Amino acid sequence: MPFRFYVEVPTAPLDLNPARPQRHSGWWLLAFLSGQLDPDVAGLLPDDSAWRRAVVPVDEDTEAQVPLLIPDALGGQLAADALVAWLTRPPDMAGECAWQCLQRARQAWAARLHAAPPDDLPAASAS
Repeated sequence: MPFRFYVEVPTAPLDLNPARPQRHSGWWLLAFLSGQLDPDVAGLLPDDSAWRRAVVPVDEDTEAQVPLLIPDALGGQLAADALVAWLTRPPDMAGECAWQCLQRARQAWAARLHAAPPDDLPAASAS
């Protein structure tokens, strides 16, 4: 996991009140940052993690449960326009904290890239 954390599936479904997008947008933003949306990373989560159980099939007869989990517990996927609106429309302390989190993640990646030997650098993503 890039930043050594993950976010667990909430015990109560996320509130989808359009006037208060913090929980929905915040959960997805942290999930993106954690890397847990990648099945290989999800496989590193604790065995009792609801997210791991949803993403990683237990055996050949068990399919991943993400298609059920996303609408039921997570209120659907986060749309890019909803994320941008949350991050750019003040005043929202949670949105401000999210910006700070993103800035620190960027700094952490920069520090990691600066410290890593050339053979260990992650491949650049296409933009």
